[in-house]
Amino acid sequence: MDDKDVKQKKWIQRGGYALAAVFLAIAVYFGISILNNSIGPSYSIIQTLRTAAENANDLVPLKNEIIDLNGLEYSILQKNEIPDVASTVIKGTDNYLYIPVSDETDAAVPAGHISILGGYLKVKDIPLLYISAPYKSGYRAKFLPVGVSDGTMATHEKFISQISKNGVSVMDLSDSDITYFRTDHHWTIESAFNTTGASIAKLKDLGFEIDPSSIVSDPGNYSSETLNNIFLGTIGRRVGALYAGNDNFTYITPNFNTDIYFEYRSAGSIIQTKEGDFSNALISPPVDTGQAPDYYSTYLNNGVNEIRVTNRLADNDKKLLIVGDSYGRPFGAFMSLYFAETRILDVQPGRFGDSIFDYIDSYKPDAVIVLFSDIELYNNDVYKFGVEPEKWDTLARLFTQQSNPQN
Repeated sequence: MDDKDVKQKKWIQRGGYALAAVFLAIAVYFGISILNNSIGPSYSIIQTLRTAAENANDLVPLKNEIIDLNGLEYSILQKNEIPDVASTVIKGTDNYLYIPVSDETDAAVPAGHISILGGYLKVKDIPLLYISAPYKSGYRAKFLPVGVSDGTMATHEKFISQISKNGVSVMDLSDSDITYFRTDHHWTIESAFNTTGASIAKLKDLGFEIDPSSIVSDPGNYSSETLNNIFLGTIGRRVGALYAGNDNFTYITPNFNTDIYFEYRSAGSIIQTKEGDFSNALISPPVDTGQAPDYYSTYLNNGVNEIRVTNRLADNDKKLLIVGDSYGRPFGAFMSLYFAETRILDVQPGRFGDSIFDYIDSYKPDAVIVLFSDIELYNNDVYKFGVEPEKWDTLARLFTQQSNPQN
């Protein structure tokens, strides 16, 4: 046995001793806690271990086990709040998990930048549709425990009012029947699918010329397959499956013939290509996060940054650009069935960072959809669109001149 094997064996032994110590502490602590029926974050042994593990790194031995046991502790004691290193996870009266945002924001920067983008596209005679997806804890605020509030819907209303006054066409999903995963912050695949048909109808209302085949637009021409108790979402992974439980996950795929070419790019380089029917070209197995498989990102093959989808059987030659966050993954996959080419840019920090204006000039899309969850209204960096602050002033002046030529 070489030195590496010896070190690995010792590491495993230490992990076993640590796990045994944790379980011993839990046994003693649970007995005391249950007898007293009281617990607080500052007095929780497991919470302390969990916080230490979170503050270190993902390679801490037994980190996931500690998170699970921490969740089990709170579940046994029927607590609806679990303090997290980054935020507090709330269990609602509907048994859903939430991370509420109590404050409101005026969303002035996002509203200003979207309005400028709208003016820019108007000059180019390219329709812009802004789709506003409500944040989960704001949309379902009635299920939050007493004393817990969420300010995102108030922020949402301010933002929608501002961009609407500036002439941006809005599809406000707060008026729709949106469903969310119980353990995740994303909307369900069913809601993403339902929004595609409504988006096409909205684009047509704006004068965009597209007449999709009834084969593509008829929901009856799609199949769904539900995997039960399989998906632990992003919020659930913060507190562990023993507290959160698992979600069902539904795959929706077309029954009709499809021929798709998929390309995933990052920093100008091609990272991945796939081709075939919808399922083979646009859906991959879930990535193992180290704690649970991430099913949500299986649409568009777990890709971020820049996605290009060519629909070889499209009945038109139109090009669609979707700009947004992770809500655009399943949505973009379904929208690609309506267009000859669809490109999806994820502009969250650390992802696609080039100028959206330059990209539009080069790509020349026939329509642009911007789709964000309302939580992004609290992050001005998302709405930078790859443009330096001083250039926004220039764009604003150009937008004003173009909108008011008499000036």
